[in-house]
Amino acid sequence: MYYYKIGTNFSNEFLNYAIKVNNAFNDSCIEEMYGAIREHSQWSARPAFRLPEVDKGELELYVDKLRKNNIDLNYTLNTNYFGNRHDIFLNEKKLKKEVQYLNSIGVFKFTVTLPLVAEFIKEVNEKNLIEVSTIAHIDTVSQLEIWNEEIGIYRVCVNLMHNRNINFLKNISKLAEKRKFDIELMVNEFCGSTTKSEKKICATHCIYRDFCYQLHSIGYSYEEYIGTSMYPMNRCMAGRNGDVEWIKMNYIRPEDIRKYREIGINHFKITGRTGTSQYLKGVINAYLEQKYEGNLLELWHHLEKITNDKYNPEKYIENKKLDGFIDFWFDNPTHRCSDEVCGETCSYCDEFYKKYIK
Repeated sequence: MYYYKIGTNFSNEFLNYAIKVNNAFNDSCIEEMYGAIREHSQWSARPAFRLPEVDKGELELYVDKLRKNNIDLNYTLNTNYFGNRHDIFLNEKKLKKEVQYLNSIGVFKFTVTLPLVAEFIKEVNEKNLIEVSTIAHIDTVSQLEIWNEEIGIYRVCVNLMHNRNINFLKNISKLAEKRKFDIELMVNEFCGSTTKSEKKICATHCIYRDFCYQLHSIGYSYEEYIGTSMYPMNRCMAGRNGDVEWIKMNYIRPEDIRKYREIGINHFKITGRTGTSQYLKGVINAYLEQKYEGNLLELWHHLEKITNDKYNPEKYIENKKLDGFIDFWFDNPTHRCSDEVCGETCSYCDEFYKKYIK
């Protein structure tokens, strides 16, 4: 079975659709939805202006309907900044009070970045389940051993940069099986940094990613976002002017999900909780069906949509032309893109692009 955790915008339209399609597949299911409401933005890795304005009465009805349809709400308290020493003392009381409330309406799963936040959640109720956020940057097998020993976890969403680090994924899968927690991969995020040289196009884990989350966690307002010309996300948006840069990002296509199941991973996270219901419907359908015909780039909720919901990507990369692309990493499991000068010491993506896409 393939298990999916999908971002929710807390609209009933999307919820009803998700419930409907969840009963249509024998080997795929929506196990969880994840997200947070605007009232809790100070503990979320999203600023208030990017979170839905849902009151607690609406939240309670939403959770109740999810539970009646065998879907859990995984609540994102995944900030990577909890304040200075004084702030921590004040925030601890507030956070614990909200966790008690969430428990009272049937929410017992939480995604966190900071071990301290996880400790607070466990102090409220030791039966609360903790998922380690991708923002926590799990980069070693031993980090997971320590998280599990110190906190107790039921799942970890792996650092995005490791989606094609097959040997690492195999090793953490072995530990997860032994320690009885799940490994989850984020499938449809195209975050990354690239060079602008036409002679050699490097692509790698985004150099702005951590600061981006920090700004969001401290309450980056819409006015501040616009006032700084959308920094640092404008750097991400401006960095990929061609096509080959896009295929070098660490996404996982719907058709390639099965390859990860072969190495022991069957939990996947679909991003896009700040997107429209129409966008979310299309993406979850593609991953549940494990096939997609169309523009690869439309699987991602583009950063440009933060200020323009009608934005459509100018680039078009036919998804089907990437059939077989991922095989290189599975056939060479010790290959690590992080060890290479992309486009120079390794040119696999460039050659694939020239041969099958351009």
